[in-house]
Amino acid sequence: MLNAYNKITDYNVKIANLINSKENQDGLPRRFYIPLKQAKSLKPELRAKGKLLELPYGENPGQDAIPYEVTGYMMGILDWKQFGGSEPSFNKLRECAKVHKLLQGFDAIPTAITGKHGIISGLGSSDEGIEKAYQLAHKCDPEADLGNETMLNRQCTVNAAKLIGLDLKSKWKRKEDTVFTEGIGADSYEEDAIETAVDILKEKQKKKATIFQTGPYSKFPYDFRVDDGMFLCQKVTDYSKPISRKGKWVTRRKGNEEIEDQMYYLMETVWRTPSNGVNVGTAKTEDGKLREMRTLGIGTSTKRSRAMWMALENYKKFNWKKKDAIIVSDGFFPDEDNIEFAGEYEIEYIIVPEGGRKKNEVIKRADDQGIAMYFIDSSERFFSH
Repeated sequence: MLNAYNKITDYNVKIANLINSKENQDGLPRRFYIPLKQAKSLKPELRAKGKLLELPYGENPGQDAIPYEVTGYMMGILDWKQFGGSEPSFNKLRECAKVHKLLQGFDAIPTAITGKHGIISGLGSSDEGIEKAYQLAHKCDPEADLGNETMLNRQCTVNAAKLIGLDLKSKWKRKEDTVFTEGIGADSYEEDAIETAVDILKEKQKKKATIFQTGPYSKFPYDFRVDDGMFLCQKVTDYSKPISRKGKWVTRRKGNEEIEDQMYYLMETVWRTPSNGVNVGTAKTEDGKLREMRTLGIGTSTKRSRAMWMALENYKKFNWKKKDAIIVSDGFFPDEDNIEFAGEYEIEYIIVPEGGRKKNEVIKRADDQGIAMYFIDSSERFFSH
C-alpha cells in the first residue's frame, strides 16, 4: 500500500511541477514540489542487496544525516560505483561531485581536474593521454592538492594510478612528485587491470582514498540554495556551453588567430573557479583544435587585484616560464592595478569581459605595459558561486 501511494504521489508531483513551470516564461515553476527517497549504497555488492547509503555524518562530525535522491531523475553521483575507501560523508560526496562536474565541456580531449572542498586547484588537458593531463593539472599547485579530489574524463590506466596520490613506499614514483589524494574518480578503470589499478590506489592511500567509477551527469534541471529561510531555485549551470566568440582586441598590440583560440579555451577554466577568479595558463592549438592546456596559477578573493596576485604568485612559485602566459578573468578589471601586477610578472596576453567605468584607463595601462588585451562580450560573464 505504501509503495502504491508513493508512486501515485510521485506521478502527481511531476504533473504539478510541469503545470507550474508553464506559468513563467523562464520555465521556473511558481511552486515546486520535490519527491525524495533515501539513496542506495554506492558499493556494487551492497547496492545489489538493496542496502541504503548511510553517511557517517552530514556537514559536521556528530551531525546526523540521510542522503536522498530526487525520484525520477537518475544519474549523477548517487549512481556512481564506489570501489574503495570508507563510507564518504555528505561533504566528501558533494566535493567529488562538484569537481567531476567541472570536467564538462572537455569531452574531446583527455582532461584531469584536481580540487579541494569542491574548488578547482588545477586543470590539465592533453591529447597525449590522461596521464599527461593529470601531471599538468597537479603541477599547477601541488601544495593545494594536499587531500584533494582528482577526477579524470578518461579511463584510469595502471600508469595513471601510479601517478595519482602520495607514494608512501616510494615504489611507483618519487615522493615529491605525488600528493595525498582523498577522492579519485574515472568513468572506467583499465580493462583486465581494474583490480591492479584500484589496488595500487588503495595501497598508496592506506585505503583512505574513496575510489569511484563515475557516470553521466545528473539530468535534474534545477539547482537550489537555502539561506536563512530563503529558498532559491535556479537552472543548473551548463559548463559544456561554449563561449560566444564575439570578442575584440582593444590594445595596440594584438595577438593572432591562434592566440585567440588559446585564450577562449583558457577562459573556460576560469568559469570553474569561484567568483572573483583569475587564472594564469597556457594552451596549444592546431587549426583551432585544442592539443594541450594547463592552468599555471589560480586565484580567487574578495578583491580582483588580490585574486590576480594570488594567481601570479602561484605561477611564479610552481610554473614560472616566461613564454605566452595568458591571464583570464571571470569579470572585468575595475582598476589598472591588475594590469600593473600582470606587467610585473611579464604576462603577454589578457582576456576579460568588457565593462567597468575605468576600462579606458585599464586599456591605456595595458598599452603602456606592452600587454595585448582582448575583451569578450560583457554578457559572457559567469561567476561560480
